[in-house]
Amino acid sequence: MAASVWFADLEHGLAHMGVPHARVSEGTKIDKQLLDRHRPNVVIALDQDVSLKQIDLEALKSHKKKNGCLRLFIPSRTNLFQTPSDLSPQDSQRLALAKSDYIADAYCSLYETVLFQSHFKQWSQSGFPYLSLPQACNPLEDTPKPIHKNADWFYATVNNPARLNCTWTHLRPILKRHQGRWINGGWGFGLPAVKPTEMAEWYAQAKISLAPLIDFLRSHPAEISHRVFEAAACGAFQITSLTPVTRKFFSAKALVAVEHPLDFASAFEYWLPRSEERNRIAEHALLEVYAKHTVYHRIDRLIDFLDQHHQRF
Repeated sequence: MAASVWFADLEHGLAHMGVPHARVSEGTKIDKQLLDRHRPNVVIALDQDVSLKQIDLEALKSHKKKNGCLRLFIPSRTNLFQTPSDLSPQDSQRLALAKSDYIADAYCSLYETVLFQSHFKQWSQSGFPYLSLPQACNPLEDTPKPIHKNADWFYATVNNPARLNCTWTHLRPILKRHQGRWINGGWGFGLPAVKPTEMAEWYAQAKISLAPLIDFLRSHPAEISHRVFEAAACGAFQITSLTPVTRKFFSAKALVAVEHPLDFASAFEYWLPRSEERNRIAEHALLEVYAKHTVYHRIDRLIDFLDQHHQRF
């Protein structure tokens, strides 16, 4: 889901900037015919077995040699969210392919560079350059809406084991005592899934946007999640979890971040009746996200990376 949102925003931004691009749908074979038709000078793909099966690696290597192309892959490994350990056979095989010049010239992801160095240290130690391309807001969709706030809280997240545990540990007291809006992402209840273009209206209806983060993000210098950037750009006041990189993106004036799951409910109760203070914080967040964390800032970073590593084309 994170990759889908990330790619969609990049695609939207590139289109708005007039940068030619193509998004390959799942199941489409990336072969010589497709490469000859599009003539890409950058190919971004997931370094996962299911994705690599779609790519004719020999054809991609030949295309690079003939036309010049940077193969920019998103790193993947077995049990990423656990303590780094020995590589699985699948990880070792993909790394060997990369070292043999069959997969990647460089790597990128929405995670911070320090995480690539620690959790993908075999790739990092092999000399592959890495681009940290964090998530961001999309100014074409994420904007404040003048809508009356008729709910105490708003929450939108997919349902998986990590998110289930996160929701259970952070939000139970809030959900018991207050009325809000829950977007169904496989939970079996709540409001139907909404389009990205409709999210701004839902943020506007709630006094507080809830953004608790899973254990991995709270414990490692990875990211702060797309929802935090999106909510900030929509003018929402939000409460999220403190991570090792939270203050790299937002100041304490712009984002309330609690350190422990048990602090989430008490922070909610404190901020709920303080509308003027919430508005000031939301305004700071809006200014900071538009100043530094739009999809266009990320595309600029991507282009700078390409310039810096032009010799790998």
